Amino acid sequence: MVDLRAAVRETWEKALDDDRTVSVPSVVDRVIEAYPDLYAAEMENLGRAALLRWVKDLARSESDSDGQLTLFGLPSVIAVPVEDEDGDGYVYLRTTKAVWEEVAAGRGLRVENVRHAQVKLDSYDGAIVILRPLMEGTGLTVAEAAMLA
Repeated sequence: MVDLRAAVRETWEKALDDDRTVSVPSVVDRVIEAYPDLYAAEMENLGRAALLRWVKDLARSESDSDGQLTLFGLPSVIAVPVEDEDGDGYVYLRTTKAVWEEVAAGRGLRVENVRHAQVKLDSYDGAIVILRPLMEGTGLTVAEAAMLA
């Protein structure tokens, strides 16, 4: 039997193959229509997962300093890595409650995030160096440019 995650992937891949552009809501609608029993069975788990994501997004937005700075220009919330089996590997705390080790750990996470983002940007820029001379001003797609490379 197919699980919902596999059904989502299958539906996503089919949509990408069949349509020129794909929106996330359209794929979700297709999954619900094609797999109503799987969808119904997963509602409780998905509801919990959505709540987890919402809280995680909230925690990240507060730790990303969206204008919510506290003393010394730090974000209002600091993420600190922890080893746990149930969570996402982090706990969050108001910056005003943080001790030095937590402030330092929060900085370490930011450095790690910057390094990860730089690797992704370097890879993207490497592709642009190859694609620009083939694509710029032509209207070619990436697939068409790949055939020329």
